[in-house]
Amino acid sequence: MSFKELEFEVFARRILLRAGWLLVALLLLLAFYPRSSFWAGLALGLGVGWLSAFFLWLRLTRSVRIMAWSMDRARLFLNMGFLGRWGMLFAALLFAVYTGWFDLRAFLVGVLFVPLLGVAEAIRVLRRSRVEAEV
Repeated sequence: MSFKELEFEVFARRILLRAGWLLVALLLLLAFYPRSSFWAGLALGLGVGWLSAFFLWLRLTRSVRIMAWSMDRARLFLNMGFLGRWGMLFAALLFAVYTGWFDLRAFLVGVLFVPLLGVAEAIRVLRRSRVEAEV
């Protein structure tokens, strides 16, 4: 393993790709079980979590470019994205509550899956680099 695996771009793309494939699999599963509120909630939550992670990735990469001009502008740029991602989460949560088509526990698990996948991937990469450093 190289230092390249620890770079943010490579790491974020790997997480988004894995979560995206899982979302595609969930949507295919939902096509076979269209009345299942559990799978629908999990797919909606994972979709919202994936979008949130994608927008965070875009904001972070753009804020690095903005930092060359001004730290205050970069901080403001990141904070605006924070409000937008939370707004998207609450809008999806309200949609799930008012329609009743989605299981809320599955929705919350889906939303938290992408950050937990990121933590698990970071632990895996760090363990692997530690083992290679010992050899």
